[in-house]
Amino acid sequence: MRAVRLRRRGEPLAMKRVLRIALLCLILPLAFCAASCRRKQPEPKPPRPAVKHKAPGPERGKPREPKGSADKARIEPCEDISSDADKMIEKYYPCVSGLPDPAVETVVNASIRRAADMSEQTRLLMEDKGYNPQFSSEASVTYNRNGILSVSVFQTFMSADTQNESYMQDARTFRLSDGAELKLADLFKPGSDWSSRINRAVRSHVAAQDIRLLREYEGVTAPGDKSGFYLNERGIVVFYQAYDYTSYMDGILAVTVPWDDVSDILAMPLK
Repeated sequence: MRAVRLRRRGEPLAMKRVLRIALLCLILPLAFCAASCRRKQPEPKPPRPAVKHKAPGPERGKPREPKGSADKARIEPCEDISSDADKMIEKYYPCVSGLPDPAVETVVNASIRRAADMSEQTRLLMEDKGYNPQFSSEASVTYNRNGILSVSVFQTFMSADTQNESYMQDARTFRLSDGAELKLADLFKPGSDWSSRINRAVRSHVAAQDIRLLREYEGVTAPGDKSGFYLNERGIVVFYQAYDYTSYMDGILAVTVPWDDVSDILAMPLK
């Protein structure tokens, strides 16, 4: 006899409820995700208006390059280096700019370049000895104020054969208002005893340093005197080449005459 299973009252209704709950558990997460995706995206921010920038100025903490004037020139480094199989030539010298008169700049720069060049006399001497030297020239500004520019030039020669070094010094002092190259006498008042003060300073230096001279010192105004000079912060530097009064071992004779020793006879404010 087959057993007959009887359904309980209300069983189909309970199953339907279970199925509905299961479907809701599946549908609600999907609906929530779809709603999130359909959310309104934030509008993009409008672009910022273009900002007009000022022209770049000097770096912070870095001083501006001083402008030149009739009282003080603007100085920039220049160089000229060349070489070949026989010799090496190196020249370093200052270039002047910023002066009110461009013609004065041209005159001053041309004179400085000539001073930095190997002199024709030295060139002929080297050729006469039969060899070309290694040549180096360095010019530096030693005084640049009160309308006066002073440049010192130091030259070194080294022969390719003997490797012996020789030294020479040159100098130029200019008035920036017109580019005139000044002589030593131009620094002092007319009729003053400037030469005796310079001579006294040179003799005192030689005695104090116990320098052995090749001949007796004759003075800056003696016939044939070959002294040079330049200015610096301490005073007037008077110099003579080696072999003029000093030996090769003693080198160039250079004496500084302090400003205080000649301040009362200067023709212009230099101190």
